[in-house]
Amino acid sequence: MNSLKRMGVEHIDLWQFHCLIDSDEWDTVMGKGGALEAAIEARDRGIIDYIGITGHEYIVPRMHLKSLKRFDFDSVLLPYNYYMMTDEEYRRDFIELTELCTSRKIAVQTIKSIARSYWGKGEKKGSTWYKPITDQGDLERSVNWVLAQEGFFLNTTGDVKLLPRILAAASEHRIKPEDSEMEEMIERLKISKIFPFPKD
Repeated sequence: MNSLKRMGVEHIDLWQFHCLIDSDEWDTVMGKGGALEAAIEARDRGIIDYIGITGHEYIVPRMHLKSLKRFDFDSVLLPYNYYMMTDEEYRRDFIELTELCTSRKIAVQTIKSIARSYWGKGEKKGSTWYKPITDQGDLERSVNWVLAQEGFFLNTTGDVKLLPRILAAASEHRIKPEDSEMEEMIERLKISKIFPFPKD
C-alpha cells in the first residue's frame, strides 16, 4: 500500500515481473513465499487487475513458456523484430510461445521493434541503451513489420523524441514489408545483435 501512496494511485492495471529469465531469480519469484504469491494476493484484494512477465535476450521465449507452465499469466512481453526472428532457435521458441498465448488469450507485448545495434564509442545521441533505427522510412518499415502480426502489441521506445515518429508510423500501417526489403535494410544499416548486454 505504501507503494501506491508514493505513486499517487489507488489501483494498478498490470503488475509485471521484469526480465524474468535468470533461473535463480525465477525460482525466487515462483517459489513458496515468493513475489508471485504477493501478486496473486494483490489481485485477489482488487489492488491490481492483471499479472504479467517480461524478458530480454534470446532465452526469453523459452523462459516465458516455463513461466506459463507454472502460472496462467495475463500478458508476456519480449523482443520482436525481423532481425531477431532470423535466429532459428529464437524464432522456433517465439512461435511456440505466441501460439500458446493465442490459445489462452494471453496478451503479447513486443519491444525492440526499431533496435539497430549497440551504440559505438562516443556515438550515443538518444536515451535508449541501444542504437535505434531513426530514418523515417526504415522506422515505418520496422513498425509495419511488427504490426502485420495480428494480435500483437507494439510497445514504443523509451526515447520521447522518437515516440511521435513511431506513432506516426503505426497510424500509417498498411501491409507487411517483403523479406527482401527487410534483408536489404539489415545489410544497409548493418543491423546486429543487441543481446546479450555488453559487459562494459
